[in-house]
Amino acid sequence: MNFDFRFEDIESGIERLSRDLKALKDTYENARDFTSIYLQCCEKHGISLTSIGKKTDLISACKGWPFGFKNNVFADEEENGCPAIWKVCEEMKLGEGGGNTGQHQASCARLVDGVYKLKNGTWLKIE
Repeated sequence: MNFDFRFEDIESGIERLSRDLKALKDTYENARDFTSIYLQCCEKHGISLTSIGKKTDLISACKGWPFGFKNNVFADEEENGCPAIWKVCEEMKLGEGGGNTGQHQASCARLVDGVYKLKNGTWLKIE
């Protein structure tokens, strides 16, 4: 067996994985920060329960949703007769495509998927 080659191959793999892991951790940290800003914007527009890229029975707009959940955000609240989630997407510059009542297609790459609920002034990831 060519041990020198195997050692070098495994060591370079470990280095690559270490770089990939650091990059993923950095991306996740940035996504958590941006998600926090998104949730603050939701609160500003009267939203207390929102889903980012996930199906949940807690939001009526998700129930019976016939399409995929990836790259969609959901919330039931309205603001001045318009779905509040549309205003959040517009303000955060997340909108991609159209929306329906309580739903908007969104660029979710910088957000952490999940269902979030505002409780006693704090956002909690509940699903």
